Amino acid sequence: MPGKMRPAFGGKALWKVSLNTKSAAAAHILFLQANAGLKQEVEEIRDRIKATGEPLLHSVIGLAT
Repeated sequence: MPGKMRPAFGGKALWKVSLNTKSAAAAHILFLQANAGLKQEVEEIRDRIKATGEPLLHSVIGLAT
């Protein structure tokens, strides 16, 4: 993850998720779904950073971190 986005991902440089399958065919489908979800989340975070300078939603609404 780019440095500015890391707070939205728990401070981690790498995002990974278990697909919980041993089947290559199922893993392919699950990967496509997980990747699409990640792309959507990254776009939302980029928009939030552009609008507020902060990657986290609670920073936008003023809640304590």
